[in-house]
This record gives sequence, structure tokens and C-alpha cells, in this order.
Amino acid sequence: MGRMLIDAHTHLFPVEVRRDHMAFAARDRQLSLLYSGDDVRMAGRKDLVFELDKHGIGFAVAYGFPWRDIELARRHNDYLLEAAELAGGRLIPAACVHPLSPGATKEADRALSAGAGVLGEVAMYRRDITPDTLDALLDLAYVCACHDKPLCLHVNEPVGHQYPGKAPMTLRGLYSFLEESQGVKIILAHLGGGIFFYNLLKKDIAGLLENVYIDTAAIPYLYKPKALKLACDLLGPEHVMMGTDYPLLPWTRYMRFVERAGLDKEEIEWIEGRSAASLFGIEDRQERPEGNSDGRFLQVPG
Repeated sequence: MGRMLIDAHTHLFPVEVRRDHMAFAARDRQLSLLYSGDDVRMAGRKDLVFELDKHGIGFAVAYGFPWRDIELARRHNDYLLEAAELAGGRLIPAACVHPLSPGATKEADRALSAGAGVLGEVAMYRRDITPDTLDALLDLAYVCACHDKPLCLHVNEPVGHQYPGKAPMTLRGLYSFLEESQGVKIILAHLGGGIFFYNLLKKDIAGLLENVYIDTAAIPYLYKPKALKLACDLLGPEHVMMGTDYPLLPWTRYMRFVERAGLDKEEIEWIEGRSAASLFGIEDRQERPEGNSDGRFLQVPG
């Protein structure tokens, strides 16, 4: 297999949300944290496929949004499933729910049964993982275990500057979730909030991170390049995946970040595609599926 490039963290929205995002932000407080104002960037399937072709990227994981309204979650999940079908195998569709929404586990099970390759990016932007929210997250982890699919959790660093969407997370809460969900493949977005550092502890934590993967989404805003090298050293490059948080930042911005991180060739190969290929079971797919931005992928609405 030749060099494989995979964007393991992108976001797509249905056309009705893109056309009037403020109306939907008024319906969902979490959406209003991240997508309010006139300069909001939202993308659809055609936009993402064009971006993949532009940078020679073979595949992408397409996440939605953790709507509190379970009907909006269902519609968004169906949009991503359809987008993946229309993209001819280049997109790995995610299912997403808000863990505290009534019917969240039922919808997660439905979407994963329909072909979603991952559950996420699950997020509680206004709450920490506490005893009253942990059980709901564990219910979703159980659904993922039943389908043998990973769960992607929004994680951010517990200290430092504030920004839209930064949750009041604590490492204690995250640790509790990982402790109770051992055996489930977990993706921690945004470099896992730095939890890989605690692999240096002598007891308990190392085994806890055996099934944990982290992605690079948004890290040029958050970390110095050396953090990526430390993540590879402490967690292993086979557990680190390139994710752009598209359309937040382009692939080229991350590659410049990688170039300054002091990584060797093999570490870069793991990050830019091999880790995601292994996790999502796409090692045997051809690197660039037939079709491109001028072909059938862009000839249908989306």
C-alpha cells in the first residue's frame, strides 16, 4: 500500500442548516456557542470532496453535531449516511447524539446499524463529565461496543485560555470515563486534552490508554508543535490521527505544524493516514477511489 492520507476529523452540515444557521443556533445552545455570527464556516459533502481532491487526500471521517433535539440529530445522521454513499466510499460517516438527550442510545444504535463508522463527535460543551453525566456517556460507549465501532469524544485542555466551545472539563472526569469504558475504542479529539502525558505515571493509566486514539483537530490554535512529538513518544504514533476540523483549518496548515514537530518519517506516515486506516478498517481499500471533484461526486446535490 502506498502513502495514504486520511482526514480523521471533519464536520459537514445539511444544506438547510448551512442556509440559515442562526435559526438553528436559536434552537440549540450548543450550536450557538460555535456557529453564531455572520462569518460562520459550514461545509457540505461537495465542499469536502473538493478539498480532499485539492490535497490528494483519499478519505475523510465526516462528523455532524450533538443536537439536543433528537429529531435534528436523526436528520443530520441520515444526511451523513447519504453523503457517504454519494461520495463513493471516500467518506466515513459518523453518527452523533447528545448523551443527555432522550432517545440518544436508540438513535446511536439506529445510525450505527445503518452504516455509520463511528459515534461522535460526542460533546457536552457546557458540562464536565461528572457522576450525573457519566452514565449517559457509558450507555453510548456500550452501544459502540455492541457494534464494534469507536466513540469520538470532544476533549479540550482543562487549563489555559478560553474560546468558544471550550468545555469545563477536568482530567478527573475524563479519567473516570476511560476507566469505566475499557475495551471500547475511544477517540479523544483535540489531542486528548493532553492526557497522553500521564502515560508517564507508573500505575494505572498506561493500560487505560491502550484503546485510546487522539486526533490533531484544531491543535495549531492550541499547542506548540513539540506537543505532537510528545504525543507520539508517550502514546505511540499509531494512536495519533491527522484531523483538520475542516472547514476550520486546511490540511496544509497541519502539515506545516507537523514539519516543525521533529517527527520522523514513520511517525508522520502513521499520523497522516496509517493510524486512521487501521482504526476504521480501510487499509485494503484503494488509496484514491474512482472519481474526483470533476466527476460524479459533484454531480448530485449535497
